[in-house]
Amino acid sequence: MLAENGPAGLYVFDEVDAGVSGAIAEVIGRSIAEVARHRQVLCITHLPQIAALADHHFVVGKREAPDGRTYSTVRPLDEAERIEEVARMIGGVRVGDAAKQAAAEFLEEGRSRRDHTSEAPAAVVISKEESPKKKKRTKGSSAL
Repeated sequence: MLAENGPAGLYVFDEVDAGVSGAIAEVIGRSIAEVARHRQVLCITHLPQIAALADHHFVVGKREAPDGRTYSTVRPLDEAERIEEVARMIGGVRVGDAAKQAAAEFLEEGRSRRDHTSEAPAAVVISKEESPKKKKRTKGSSAL
């Protein structure tokens, strides 16, 4: 309903998957993908079930400068990096072969579900780079 009748040309879903996992995450992902068939979608997620359904995947990272300010970076992922990122979403910091295989399967299933033509809007997913440990924020820093 939102996809066909909504007034916006772009929808931003920021962590709409909070507090869910598994089958519910897949249902949310499919719903977002349906919106993306008619409108452009930008989705920030931590769940592989949702990330795998996107047309494009970007990773947001943060770095702290010597002056204490935090800077953000955004970079697109190629197919191999996408497998690694979805595998990280599945398996955590240490990514093993089983997580990589599951990630490749998630992405293949996502590709097979997309039925976009070249004129169709794109679904873009953004995930956050994991840092080994969180640093304490200093005065004047910004966060994502």
